[in-house]
Amino acid sequence: WNSHPPRARIKASLTETRTSQLWASSRQPSQPSASLETEQSNSLDPPIVNEINQLTKLLIQCLHNEQSSGNDDDILSSQPIDILKKIMYLYTKWTSTAKQSPQLKFKVSATVDKAFRHVTSEAFSAPYQLNWVNLGMEALQMQLHSGDFCYNDSSNSLNGNSTINGESSVQLIPLQRPYNAIPKGTWLKALRALTSNDLNSSTGSASSPRSVRTFSAQGDIQWIAPSDAAFRILQRLVNGRGLRIFQKKKQSHQQWQQQLQPKISLDERDFNMVLHAYATSHTHSTNPLNPNTHPFLHAAHRVMALQERTPHAPP
Repeated sequence: WNSHPPRARIKASLTETRTSQLWASSRQPSQPSASLETEQSNSLDPPIVNEINQLTKLLIQCLHNEQSSGNDDDILSSQPIDILKKIMYLYTKWTSTAKQSPQLKFKVSATVDKAFRHVTSEAFSAPYQLNWVNLGMEALQMQLHSGDFCYNDSSNSLNGNSTINGESSVQLIPLQRPYNAIPKGTWLKALRALTSNDLNSSTGSASSPRSVRTFSAQGDIQWIAPSDAAFRILQRLVNGRGLRIFQKKKQSHQQWQQQLQPKISLDERDFNMVLHAYATSHTHSTNPLNPNTHPFLHAAHRVMALQERTPHAPP
């Protein structure tokens, strides 16, 4: 009688082994099904997503070529901006020709945003060069103020568009919120570039100061000193204008504003970087209200006043 239990245990262990093998073999086809689900999800994307991805690949190659060509500081191809305009034109055309759902607009806007981030990441990388920083600033302006940009298309036209030299001038449409704003990390990268010694050191002559492309409040193109452009970005980081924050569903605007406050807190180094840029730059304009005031002292007062009147800024 004592010899039966071991044999029974052996049979039981064999049965368990076969069962586990059958269960494992039944799990093998799960990997192809996962890839099939991915293909099915990609097939549900609108055709514009594939078009934008193709243009983004071209954009990445263009940025690589510009970096490897070793152009001078004042020479840079307009091709990256032209590709971004083309991408924004596709988005404008797609949203204008048919009514798209907010979910699709959100998804396509996220795809477009990746193209912009490729440009800004490359433009605001050390060692900083003026032509690349200007490229990044123009990309920021295009994403933030898309309505100030137009795309000239000779092969297609939309109703109500003006014509320049026989080409249809199409005003670009902003991306779906929140992709019509810029991530805080990108603003901080731009701040580091604009306050760097590469752009603010007094290597050039005062008669030919370095300048950065930006827009005035009226939408006009302006060329200002990098330190002044950095101060404008600092203002944005303080008041949250143009800062990307994802708003939750069923969240009121007041709740969204309360959510915004802790996310725009700044480090004291952010203010110090702007002060350092003003100190090392020689392109300071005189205060028109008090011409006798030293330009740096006036600039420093603006930075410190901004820091003092901001509740969430460092003391």
